Amino acid sequence: MTDRAMARQTFLAGSTWENWQAAPLAGDASARRYDRLTPPAAAGCDSDPVILMDADPATGEQTAPFAAIAGWLRAQGFAAPVIHLSDSAAGFLL
Repeated sequence: MTDRAMARQTFLAGSTWENWQAAPLAGDASARRYDRLTPPAAAGCDSDPVILMDADPATGEQTAPFAAIAGWLRAQGFAAPVIHLSDSAAGFLL
C-alpha cells in the first residue's frame, strides 16, 4: 500500500464512508484525484454516493479553497457540494 493510500485510509477511518467502494472518476488538469464512494451492496444502504477529492499537498494541491468556496456559496443560498469531512493538512475532502 502506498503512503497516499494509507493516508486516505486514515482519513476515512471511523467514518460512515470507511468501507464504501471506490471507483475512480475522470480527473481535471490538476494533480488532484477523484473517486466516487458508494455504499457496499450488501449493506442495503440507500445513501447517495459521495466524491472523495485527493489533493496531495506534496504536489502543491490544496483543499481549503474548495471548502471555503462551497461554504460561501451555500451561505448565499446557492447550490454547492456539502462538505462531509475534510482534512486540509492531509489533502482530503469528501
